[in-house]
Amino acid sequence: MTLEKSLSGKKIGFLTSNFPEDTQTFVLKQIINTIEQQHDINVFTEQIKSFSDSTMSTDLETYKLKEKVISYKNKSYIKALFFCMLHAIKKKSAQPIYLVLKAMLGRSHALRLKHYSTLSPLQKKPPFDLIHAQFGVNGIKAIQAKLCGHINCPIITTFHGYDAHFNATSLQSQRRKYKWLFHYGDLFTVNSQYLKQQLITLGCPEEKIHLVVMGIDTNFFTVAEGMEITDNKKNHKENTLKLISVGRLIELKNQKAAITAVKKLRGNGVIATCTIIGDGAMRNELEQYAEQLNIYDFIHFRGTLNQQEILDELQSHDVFLMTSTQDADGRQETQGVVTGEAQSCGLPVVMFDYGGTKSTIENGKTGFICQNEEEFIEKIMQLNDPNLRKIFGENARLFIEKNYSIEKSNADMNRIYRSLLCA
Repeated sequence: MTLEKSLSGKKIGFLTSNFPEDTQTFVLKQIINTIEQQHDINVFTEQIKSFSDSTMSTDLETYKLKEKVISYKNKSYIKALFFCMLHAIKKKSAQPIYLVLKAMLGRSHALRLKHYSTLSPLQKKPPFDLIHAQFGVNGIKAIQAKLCGHINCPIITTFHGYDAHFNATSLQSQRRKYKWLFHYGDLFTVNSQYLKQQLITLGCPEEKIHLVVMGIDTNFFTVAEGMEITDNKKNHKENTLKLISVGRLIELKNQKAAITAVKKLRGNGVIATCTIIGDGAMRNELEQYAEQLNIYDFIHFRGTLNQQEILDELQSHDVFLMTSTQDADGRQETQGVVTGEAQSCGLPVVMFDYGGTKSTIENGKTGFICQNEEEFIEKIMQLNDPNLRKIFGENARLFIEKNYSIEKSNADMNRIYRSLLCA
């Protein structure tokens, strides 16, 4: 039997907060990859959301994930006390009781009595060979499950960005929050060097951190069939520069910059429009802003779309705008999957120099990294040249195929799984 075959058929559990979550397609991709490696999986989540209403419903149904999802919200203190006592008996040690009492006295938050109950669904037969927690908060829960004796296997935690955010006032509290996770966790994955540095600052040992980018399905996100990477996009109006932005409508995403750009571009004789895909708390404010600038007819708010609809939109546009900067709390993007999806479709990207998104393009070859709003508009104007767009678009497609393909990220994650399953 080969090593590859001997490592298939393992039991792997994923921990999430909500599932399925339409804004977290990257989580579903990791789960699908694990299934395709012939592993048996379960997804543990606090909240099971609608499968039929999900924009990912096709994949969810194809891989029969509904029957694999388990909620872990049970908070029976009688059940918790039973599991705690049972754990102490099995260990022949009073340590479990000591840790719970320590938490009750406010001297530790690592393990509380309720965790023996809420996390008890992770006690599966046969036991798990590996737990993969999505986001730091679920990594903490995985460690708590291990301290409770519910699991006894390696734990991977994938950080995605907001879970590793801190500022000057929250740094120490974040360090305390993740202290036990970084100590007991076996391995941590991040999607950019920027996020890696965030974790190191929070106290994670560098040798435990592995870079695994959020991969792009380059077979799905591709140039429109029968078309080259030029300005002759499908449904394209001649001489119109069609801009596009994808993301939640929140402060961090800064879509106002896209609206402002359209105003100034049109003022300089460029016939520009912008499609904004996504929804969120700032939608009304952004629509009012477009009206105030008298360009509402040129800003197309499309709301939340599924993957096929996003693909169709990308294929009919010219330039992708990554407008994210930072919010009032100082939070920045760590990778930004949408920049990869856009480039995979042959679109050049114009972005601001914030966070880890700049690692997703080649400045001056597949797009532009800008220091301020003036440069942002200037670079968009440069891409009004169809010949330059064609060059950048071709470079962009090749760059994503080489560095950000789903095949590459899956292979990287599979190597990490093998390293822990062989340990």
